[in-house]
Amino acid sequence: MPPEHPQYLVILDCSFSGEHVLGGRAEYIRSDNNLSVRWGIGLPPPGYTEEGGGVVFVANQNPDHPPPDEHPSIIFEKGRYSFAEGIKKEEEWAMLVMILPPGHVLGDATPSPAASRLFRGRQATYWRLSPAPGVPTHVAVSWRLRPVSDVGKTLAESEAPTPFPFESKEMPEFGVFISYRRDDSRWAAGRIKDEVTRALGERSVFRDLDSIRAGRDFRKEIDAAVGECQVMLALIGSTWLRRADASGQRRLDSESDWVRIEIESALQRHRVVLPVLLDDAKMPDETLLPDSLRDVAFLHGYRVRDDTFNQDMKGLIAELRRHITEKTE
Repeated sequence: MPPEHPQYLVILDCSFSGEHVLGGRAEYIRSDNNLSVRWGIGLPPPGYTEEGGGVVFVANQNPDHPPPDEHPSIIFEKGRYSFAEGIKKEEEWAMLVMILPPGHVLGDATPSPAASRLFRGRQATYWRLSPAPGVPTHVAVSWRLRPVSDVGKTLAESEAPTPFPFESKEMPEFGVFISYRRDDSRWAAGRIKDEVTRALGERSVFRDLDSIRAGRDFRKEIDAAVGECQVMLALIGSTWLRRADASGQRRLDSESDWVRIEIESALQRHRVVLPVLLDDAKMPDETLLPDSLRDVAFLHGYRVRDDTFNQDMKGLIAELRRHITEKTE
């Protein structure tokens, strides 16, 4: 997500027991100039520092940090929680970020939040709050909590279903996104793309070399394709984890590495990410992955070998169909 630019940022992290707030913390960050706040990324970009334990990142602009409130004023009434905060007259809007209690998701909220994502096993949500009509120095939000057994699964299933390219005539341009590192798995990316296309339909698969037209901004094209896709195939070859750039830095440790950006974006959008292990490649250990990619280590991968390629692809396509059926039911 591109930076938001509020003058005022509030981060709520509260724990609840039934209807009662057991405790919590509210962080307040303000600047005379607009803050630059990044949301939905794993590690801070250059010039940004983490706030709220890393749920957002704020540019180093010497923002003001008023003392944190250990007991934010959250009111429970008629089955809904509410929170209000003062805001200066000259501030057009405030950014409110709330980390929900473990095992809960947002039932409904007024106003509607801008976005949600999974953050350390909990739902994190943010709002762009403008002053209420007739109350120019006041912003407020109210919400319900809903207990669930699996926050990540619930977030994924709560998204509005999107037609899949080969399941509906009114289809997005792409449905399967192939993420790969060219010097690690380029041979496989082309072959897998061809097989999936034959099985699932023309233009159902996004691969950068085939799908981005000359003269187009590849950054925007990739971002749009990840947003449209329902399933990402993350191709992992034997050198995927340790590939380094010209300076010797491991590519996955760079926030500008496109393989990392693609998978981060898919995870944050709750897309299905299916690791495809090529030949004898192994699933990466979580301790060797950037924080934003550690969930990959716990995903069930699928193996494709050169010497059993055709047979393996039949199984992979069956897996894709299974995920599509689950998504569209």
